[in-house]
Order: sequence, then structure tokens, then C-alpha cells
Amino acid sequence: MIAKIARSDKLYAALRYNQQKVDQGKAEILLLNKIIETRDGKHTVPQLMRSFDPYLAANRKTKKYALHISLNPDPRFAVSDEQFCELAKQYMEGMGYGQQPYIVFKHRDIARTHIHIVSTCVDENGRKISDKFEKRRSMELCEVIKRRFGWDQQVADKAPRASLKVAKPVDYQTGNITSQISSVLGVLIPQYRFQTFKEFNTLLSLFNVTAELVDSHINGQVHARVQYVGLDEVGEKQGPPLKSSVFGDYASLDAIEKRIKESQISLSDYQAKDSLRRVLRGALHLKGNEASYRSALAQQGVDLVLRRNESGRIYGITFVDHRLKTVFNGSRLERDYSANIFNELWGNATGNEKLYSDRKKDADNKGNETLGKVSTRESADFNPKDPFRDSTADTAFGLFEALLSGSDYEDQQEQQFANNMKKRRKNKRRKL
Repeated sequence: MIAKIARSDKLYAALRYNQQKVDQGKAEILLLNKIIETRDGKHTVPQLMRSFDPYLAANRKTKKYALHISLNPDPRFAVSDEQFCELAKQYMEGMGYGQQPYIVFKHRDIARTHIHIVSTCVDENGRKISDKFEKRRSMELCEVIKRRFGWDQQVADKAPRASLKVAKPVDYQTGNITSQISSVLGVLIPQYRFQTFKEFNTLLSLFNVTAELVDSHINGQVHARVQYVGLDEVGEKQGPPLKSSVFGDYASLDAIEKRIKESQISLSDYQAKDSLRRVLRGALHLKGNEASYRSALAQQGVDLVLRRNESGRIYGITFVDHRLKTVFNGSRLERDYSANIFNELWGNATGNEKLYSDRKKDADNKGNETLGKVSTRESADFNPKDPFRDSTADTAFGLFEALLSGSDYEDQQEQQFANNMKKRRKNKRRKL
């Protein structure tokens, strides 16, 4: 379980954000602690705010009095509403906020159902509740709660079946396509590195999404923009296209182009390609067809995406490495991984042996110095300080915690809300 604690002076804004989710049918209130009830069970932001007014009036000098907590259990577990309520109670009690007024909202607008807790860190006497060693205490409490619910053992049982893919593919049959696409984009754009728009689209296709470039006319001028569409299992479009503005600035064409430029710089280093080359080289030892090669790569966390013409000839090949979060066109990696080579490989029973033999001769001709460098890079892949290695990919729960511990995996609307709070505070400082 992952807990994220945010503090600000925007308690009303935190309540409004969560209540808007409730009004939109994307969230619901599970628990009220020391909050004024209503006869019809419906709530508004001003009505909820009244329960906090006495605490804020008594506040002596605490500037960041608003408390906004997000609790995220492992998404593979089906957590009931009763368990969510108990989870919130145990966490708030353990962190010293059990006697505070707070509201528990359950959010289901993204792939992982989670809860938000809105409260205040100022007690009824106006004193700030201590937050010393808060991060450490929160992590230790999460471990205790996991054991109480038995989640630690369940994770251990399921760990060997972990997948390196960090997002759930869009399933148009379950509905709510906009939310599903938002979850996919919110993970892939900031985490993966791709050097062209085609490579970006290839990555999206693995998660049943495609991006389209279209022209829009504004004040007589033509502007390019991007829109997104969900796909079914065979790649057919499902539903109307959605403008990038539906998802936020992070999904705009400007953001995609910026990410492409950043990737081109970071992937220019040989080390970024070397790990993937070794996986592809190892799979070439296997004699077989496309299916066996694809399976061998999948076991190493690499997806193979082929593009064929009507006659069945391969004219494009892309490798998506979910370990290092990189996307490479075959010819960009090396001539030996271009589409033409693989046409020869699977069209000739001895092509596999010939291809590997040629690669071995090329490697031998580079001399001991080059081979020594490759050996050094191979050992570097197992260095936990290697920036290109996902050191938590060995276990299922380690991967889950790595995804949620940073802002990349956060729901983009939640992240934008947090950023807006920071911007407002900075603007106030500038005016002073």
C-alpha cells in the first residue's frame, strides 16, 4: 500500500476537488468522522466546510493546515467499502489524526480504485498535530496495515506472475473509454522514451490506443493537434476521437514533441541501446519462427511489433522494452534488426543461424577492447544505481510501489490539482 500526504492552505479547494468527483459520478463518500450530517445524505462543499470552521478559527500560526491524503492499495486486490473505511480509520488513528474531522472519498475514475482523505492538522485548541518523522511513520504504518489485512502474504503468492507493463490496456467493452485512455496516457508519456511520433503510436497500440494528427483552423490559420481513439483487440477504432484537451496539457502535441526531443538526447548514449541489443541477440540463439521469437522476447519484458503490407511482407519492426521503458525502431537499433533482415530470417530455415553467425563475426572483429566494454555494461545492468535499470522489476509488489511512489503514475487530474496549489502559492509570494 502506498500513502501520499499533501499539505496546503487550500482546504476548501481540496474539498471542492473531491466533491466535484462525487458530483460527476467518479467518486463517493465512504466515511464521515466528526462531520455534520445531512438529512438526505447529500453534501455540498460549504456544508462540509462548516465542520472545519471551528478548527480553522482556533488556528494559531499553522500556515499549511489542510491535509489531503491518498491511500492506494495494490490494485490487484478487490478491496470492499468496509475494508476501505477500516483502512482509513487505522491510518488516521496511527498517524495521530483519529480525533480530527475528516472525510473519506473513494475514487474510481482511473484503473486503480483508491481513497482520498481530507482533514486538517490543527486540533480543536488551534495547535498543530506533530508531523515529525511523518514519512517514516507513514511507511511503517502501511507495512503494519498490510500485515493486518493479509496483503503482504497475498503479494508474495502472486509475485512470480508479475508483468513489467505499467498500464492496463483499454477495454472498450467495459465502458468509460475516456478514463481508461487517460490512465494509459498518464503513465506512458512521462515514463517511456520514444524518438518519433510513430514510435509513440506503436507504444500506444500495445495498450489499445492510437494517436492521430489532425489540422484545426483557428482565425484563418492551420494548427496541428493530436487526438486519441480507443482500439479493440484487432486494432479497429472504437468510439469517437477525443481531443488532447480532454486529458490535459500532458497529452497535447507540444508535450509529445517535447518528450520526443528529451528522448532523442537521453537515448543517444550507446548504453541506452546496449541492454536491449543483448536481449535480441540472445533470442537469436533460438531456432524457430516468429511466434517462438516473440515469446522469447516477451519473457525478457520486450514486446515485438511488426507492420506488414497486404502481401504479408514485413516493412516495419519496433521493439518496446518495458524494463527500461524505451521504444526503438529496428533499424535505429542496428542494421541487423531491420525489417528486411527479419523477412529473410523467417523466410529461410537457415536464416537464423546465418544472422547470428554474421553478428558473431562482427563482434569478433571489433577486438578485445570493444568486447571488454560490452562486458562492463552487462554487469552495470545489475547495478542498482544504474539510471536505465528498473531495480524493482524483480517482484510484483516492488514494481507496484515503484509506480505509485513517484508522480508519474498519479492520476493526471490529481497531479494538476496539486500543481495548481503550488502555483497559487508562488503567485501570492510574487505579489508580496
